[in-house]
Amino acid sequence: NKLVELALAAQDRVTADALLAEIFTIEPENSEALITRARIALLARDVKTATGDLRTVLRNAPDNVVALRLLAGAHESEGALDLALDNYRQILGVTPSDQEAAFNVARLALAQGDTAVAQQTLETLTEAKPDYVDAQRLLIATLGNQEQWDAALARTDTLIENPDTKAMGLYLRGR
Repeated sequence: NKLVELALAAQDRVTADALLAEIFTIEPENSEALITRARIALLARDVKTATGDLRTVLRNAPDNVVALRLLAGAHESEGALDLALDNYRQILGVTPSDQEAAFNVARLALAQGDTAVAQQTLETLTEAKPDYVDAQRLLIATLGNQEQWDAALARTDTLIENPDTKAMGLYLRGR
């Protein structure tokens, strides 16, 4: 598997494919090799192959966060937002502090019109990491869309107080 990574880093796809074939001859359900092949397939926009490989990994290791994240992205690229949302929620079940998964749960919940879940997720996320600008921005937009102006303005204050996020806070306050 390390040799495959080195071959891919050197952009030697032929060697990488040959090494993967050798791995699969010895161990057809090698999780690391399946994830690598899934990544290659996703880059080639072969979602069907990637999904099959990732489901094999998850059948053997249902808590594999890397496979769950890749599968969520694959589902999202196909427009299967429910399946992507389920995968991100599974990541949070395994790693509750995964901020990227929490942000994606909120983002997809909003896309599906579930404002309450999105708002709750974003509030929890921004309490844990107040300088997560994308989460703050999305929460402020969500509050604004619900005409909760006081809560939205209070959120901008948090951003304005931090020198690193002051410009974004001022911008969002203006909006």
